[in-house]
Amino acid sequence: MAKIILTGDRPTGRLHLGHFVGSLRRRVELQNSGEFDEIFIMIADAQALTDNADNPEKVRQNIIEVALDYLSVGLDPAKSTLFIQSQVTELCELAFYYMNLVTVQRLQRNPTVKAEIALRGFAEGAAEGDTTQRQGIPVGFFTYPISQASDITAFRATTVPVGEDQEPMIEQTREIVHKFNAVYGETLVEPEILLPENAACMRLPGTDGKAKMSKSLNNCIYLSDTAEEVKKKVMGMYTDPDHLRVEDPGKVEGNTVFTYLDAFSRPEHFSKYLPEYASLDELKAHYRRGGLGDVKVKRLLIAILNEMLKDEYCILEADNGRAALDMVDRYGDELSLVLLDIVMPGISGFEVLAGLSRRSGIDNLPFIMISSEDSDDMVLRAYELGASDYINRPFDSRVVRRRVSNTIRLYAKQRRLTSLLSQQYNERVKNSRMLIDIMAGVMELRNGESGRHVTNIEKLTELLLGCLVQR
Repeated sequence: MAKIILTGDRPTGRLHLGHFVGSLRRRVELQNSGEFDEIFIMIADAQALTDNADNPEKVRQNIIEVALDYLSVGLDPAKSTLFIQSQVTELCELAFYYMNLVTVQRLQRNPTVKAEIALRGFAEGAAEGDTTQRQGIPVGFFTYPISQASDITAFRATTVPVGEDQEPMIEQTREIVHKFNAVYGETLVEPEILLPENAACMRLPGTDGKAKMSKSLNNCIYLSDTAEEVKKKVMGMYTDPDHLRVEDPGKVEGNTVFTYLDAFSRPEHFSKYLPEYASLDELKAHYRRGGLGDVKVKRLLIAILNEMLKDEYCILEADNGRAALDMVDRYGDELSLVLLDIVMPGISGFEVLAGLSRRSGIDNLPFIMISSEDSDDMVLRAYELGASDYINRPFDSRVVRRRVSNTIRLYAKQRRLTSLLSQQYNERVKNSRMLIDIMAGVMELRNGESGRHVTNIEKLTELLLGCLVQR
């Protein structure tokens, strides 16, 4: 039996550290292990609509966000099949038939369903005007485990790498498989769950110490957060409420900062960032007996997280517009993005854009214009000259950083997809030529002139198409 993985995420927002330790990091490891015949990773937009039906645009916009996060952590479309759930319409059809195999009472007993209903504030019979609860439980959301079973079984997945909180959902899938096979024979494959190896990664708590990191609870550290955002969130993390002074003994159990260190720290981090401690165990022992402050421990976690999430780009600065043109000529494909101001010494940002548009070989290099000029004419002119984005002053540096990062990742994805399409095209051309050669050889055995005629027609057609392309 082929070894197949199926997993995915709902596009309801940016992915966070909970996703990373719960499944993303493991997915990349499994993808690169070579142990599996096929790996399917789904962006579950149809499931996301079950509790976002009033805001479909949110789901639509976040599809690209999730796709970019996938690429940023190392998921490779050449090794894993990334797809959007709603594009495979048969999944919803299969879920409809599976509904006949599951009772309402069984769904009500699913602990994950109960936890998610409470988390989102759904309640039957909520009082009119009660803003703390959402009126009624959507049927689609209630039957979420059935939809998930449809996804897993449709791709005949043998392994599902997920976090600990999804274990009841996989168990429900197994029950559906048993009932279906009992009626229709051995048809569906029973999947196995693959949990994170590190116990601390099974369920990473939020920064507030809550049991789960969740966008709705505003307690997440996102994969795309800047260094300053990470620092701010870690410094506000829940620790031991009884550890009021540095000299007080502290508790490690239930201390969110130490839970994160369990999940992310490695032995080499201590020699690099906190050399007075040989290991995490030594740090914990000092904290337990007192004499170690929370701030020092948090600074270690900040350094570790920022190392893991840091941008891998070097920043080159040009003193004027002409120097910017020279840098593009010099570095070419090594550049990931150019950020331009309209007002620059020497020549303006518009003139730089115009100069770059006349250069060849930089079609895949994005340009972002930044300026205090916000008139429609100025913005339109920037886009007409080839700008990918336009940012107005005054601006929030975090917003600029995010838009720059998104643009770089989007263009990287486009280049990767173009490369894959080019490879597929070249392979088809190669196969077509091989077929023509075989046909020509067969015809030549029958008639010497016919075989040469087929080959000559192929060469003439290729020359004619080349001339048309040049025109």
